[in-house]
Amino acid sequence: MENLLTPEKNQEAADRNKAIASVAQSEERARFSEATKQYYQAFKTYLYSLSEEERQNTLENLNNDDFIPEFRRKSGLEELAEEVNATCNDLLALMESSGLNEDDISSVSFL
Repeated sequence: MENLLTPEKNQEAADRNKAIASVAQSEERARFSEATKQYYQAFKTYLYSLSEEERQNTLENLNNDDFIPEFRRKSGLEELAEEVNATCNDLLALMESSGLNEDDISSVSFL
C-alpha cells in the first residue's frame, strides 16, 4: 500500500502538533482555564442560592439571549463573564498567531 503522507504533510502535521502543544502550555491557556473555573464556581454558588423554582427557570433560559444579560446582572457574574471573554480572545489570538484555527481549540483544551 502506498504511503499517503508525503514528507511535507508529515512536517505540516508535526508543526501543527508542536503549535498545539505550545498553546496548550501557554500563559493564555492557563489564564483562560482559571477564568472559566472561577466563573463556573461562582455560577454554581449562585445557582444553588436560588429557590428550586428560580433555579429551574434559570436552567430553562440559559440559551435565551434575552435572559442572559439580566441573569449576569442579577447574579453578579458580569465581571467574571467579561474575564472569560477576554481570556478566550487572548487564547484565540495566540492560536491564530501560531497558525491554528478555532477548530483546533478542542485539541488545545484536552492537552
